[in-house]
Amino acid sequence: MSLTAFLEVAIGLVFTYLFLSLIATWVNETIASLCKLRANNLKKAIQDLLEDPDKLKEFYEHPLIKALSQQKNGQVKRLPSYIPDRTFALVALDVLSEKKALITESAGELKPLFDSLPSSVKGTFDTFWRAGAKSVESLRSDVETWFNDKMDRLSGMYKRRAQLISGVVGLVLAVGLNIDTITITDALWREPALRTGITEYVTKNAEEYDSENDVDVPMDELRKTLASLELPMGWGTYAPRTSAMMSSAQAAGRDENWAVFTGWLLTGVGWLLTGLAVSQGAPFWFQLLMKLVNLRSSGVVPKIEEEAKEWEALLEDKLKGVKEDLDELKKKLPSS
Repeated sequence: MSLTAFLEVAIGLVFTYLFLSLIATWVNETIASLCKLRANNLKKAIQDLLEDPDKLKEFYEHPLIKALSQQKNGQVKRLPSYIPDRTFALVALDVLSEKKALITESAGELKPLFDSLPSSVKGTFDTFWRAGAKSVESLRSDVETWFNDKMDRLSGMYKRRAQLISGVVGLVLAVGLNIDTITITDALWREPALRTGITEYVTKNAEEYDSENDVDVPMDELRKTLASLELPMGWGTYAPRTSAMMSSAQAAGRDENWAVFTGWLLTGVGWLLTGLAVSQGAPFWFQLLMKLVNLRSSGVVPKIEEEAKEWEALLEDKLKGVKEDLDELKKKLPSS
């Protein structure tokens, strides 16, 4: 098989993973919105920083934070899911300062204000003081860094949770729609028309599936698009059937029970591979898909194949010449 065919198989497989990953992203966002995961996680992170329930309540009642919240009739209906680091620093310093003047005091009076801070954060702010936070600007910068470090850890935790949910959603989709990586790869490998059709579709429409554009791909759209591409999936024609496995084994003279076991095992592995692939996320598969499409469109692969054919022809000529020389040599050698 040519390099172009290998590339088209990869494009078809990666596009399938991208489509399913977008569905998983949509499910993730729906769950996060319904459960208010981002806002609740952010609140928990700020609570860990302030270490004081009263200060946390005061923090969220601050006008600057209320302005970021979703409100209705003057009542907060949804806490903010994102707070800029500068806003956090301003509000935190205002809330934690018992004199309510920490952000406006002169540098010479910062130390007494440090001493008046709640015990829950005194150790942290003493560290800032010893590290050189002798002015309002440097203190604010340290508080922003403190907040950003916590947000980085929170982001990592959120991504791991999202990846787990995506993997579960991917596995559910794989089983529910019978999307078997092994079967799809085999079909793309054996059917040139199938992989060519998918490659042409992807080349024309790949940009539409950029996850940065907040693509919404409902289930009906997934079915329509995948059905139009005629990929081997679904519980109709391509559904694994025990009776078919037994008949095939019987015709080939193989053990029927073993054939059924291996057949369903391969199907399960194919579903699992699909779920694991979806857990990588839509951005990963979109970037890989664009690289594959650009590689194919740039003509690099055909050029490699052309050069390979030239080298093959040159090698054949060389071997032909060597064979002719050997024949001539045999003629000159004395017969035994």
